[in-house]
Amino acid sequence: MAYVSDMYKKEAYENTYKYKINPINPHEQWPKTGKTPMSRPPDRAQPGRPKKLRRVEHDEVIPPGATRIARKYITIKCSQCGENGHNVKTCFRRSQEQLVSF
Repeated sequence: MAYVSDMYKKEAYENTYKYKINPINPHEQWPKTGKTPMSRPPDRAQPGRPKKLRRVEHDEVIPPGATRIARKYITIKCSQCGENGHNVKTCFRRSQEQLVSF
């Protein structure tokens, strides 16, 4: 069998797994050394822009498990005419005024 490397043969597999590996004891059963335990490294500032912390209003409804507020919970008010349901860009009165001004 000159076509197959020796590491793919049955003997190599058996030699790899012939030794038994015993599990280690739990952390509580390790011998005490009397030295101070290691501390974790200091926290670093993560790259990128930090997230904005926005305070939630007392009457604001947030669906469970949501990370963003859906538009259906926000009432849009036009600053041009003062009516709810649209903004200045989609205001029909503004578009009528532009048609009349030409």
